[in-house]
Amino acid sequence: MSFDNMKSPIDTRKLSMIEIPSAVYSLEFHEIFPYNRFAYNTLRIGVEVLHEKKLPESILVSFLEGTTDNRWWKINAGIGNWVTQNGLIHGFRIATSPLTPLLIFGVCHILGPLLFEIEKKKETFADPLRFQNEFIKFGNILANSLNTYRDHGLASAIRYFYTKHSISVFDIQESMSLYDSCSGFIANHEIAHAFVGQLASNIRHLKSEELQAFELIVDLVATQWLYKKMIVNTPDSHEYRIFRERDSYEDCIVSNAFNLVKSQILNFLFFVLASAFNNNGQISLKSGFSHPHTLLRHTVQNIHFTTLISSNWTNIVGETQLEELASYSLKYMGLFINAGFLSRKDFDDCFSQKTAQTLKTVEGLIDEFGVTDLEYCKNMFSAFSNIH
Repeated sequence: MSFDNMKSPIDTRKLSMIEIPSAVYSLEFHEIFPYNRFAYNTLRIGVEVLHEKKLPESILVSFLEGTTDNRWWKINAGIGNWVTQNGLIHGFRIATSPLTPLLIFGVCHILGPLLFEIEKKKETFADPLRFQNEFIKFGNILANSLNTYRDHGLASAIRYFYTKHSISVFDIQESMSLYDSCSGFIANHEIAHAFVGQLASNIRHLKSEELQAFELIVDLVATQWLYKKMIVNTPDSHEYRIFRERDSYEDCIVSNAFNLVKSQILNFLFFVLASAFNNNGQISLKSGFSHPHTLLRHTVQNIHFTTLISSNWTNIVGETQLEELASYSLKYMGLFINAGFLSRKDFDDCFSQKTAQTLKTVEGLIDEFGVTDLEYCKNMFSAFSNIH
């Protein structure tokens, strides 16, 4: 039977692709889970919001960032136009370095329980230096994974990481929810660059301060999409309550809200670790040419999400729970100070005059680019800029 004369019903302008070294598929399902799930989370939100914006829906998800110029060891992610061989723009290319999904998963699976499981959490807060040691141990295993990648390839690096942490196929489920939120935020962030018009062909030249402001804008958009997914779209059904092991719809909302804040805390640790690998082993949270201070990014995301909850869910979430949710992240920032990941200078940099100017720039860009989803956030920025 020949199919040569059959017309394809597929619109090739709406095709997506995934680039991943084929050797990875020599591994078991649980070992390649972070990659498959990262790609799924990217395409899941990307197709929906790009269609809403009437932008090209074709997305190339690549795990090969840095492999062509021997910078594969840098933990990074970014978005650009997906240009075909004939020079036409096909859609958008979201690329991350080969070990980024593995690092995000490791932060959720290895460090997450030390921070959030009741008994381990008590031990962590009682002895922050113990957590510091576990953090350093985790970073060293990842560093050895990088060395394994250099010598034997990506598949061997992934296998080394899983073996050292004794991760089996039975362990994936317990970290899936947090990994979805953490990797989902990274994916949302990159897609949001296109959504708000930053990749438009007619965009003017942007200065460093404006690039930093755009990072905060897309962080807010990404947070808003997660809020919609995890809170607004929470099903009020018996089946969902069984799945989430909760007694009521209210319990599901509260649980999902705390899980989202937990993912913000874990993503903060992901950026801390990434900074160390990108800076010769030295943690650096300070702003760069195009990225704002890491603590500022976390703080803005956290304020935005907790404001959305406290403004819209007071009939569901009690006052005590709202207060706990609002202060939850601060407790962990205190822990990270005691563990040596944060300093007084980081807070000074976060709440500086330079930050105030960046936040004013954010307000201007929201107006200039018509980011209507964030119109109500401008008052928050005005108030935040006065905290210094």
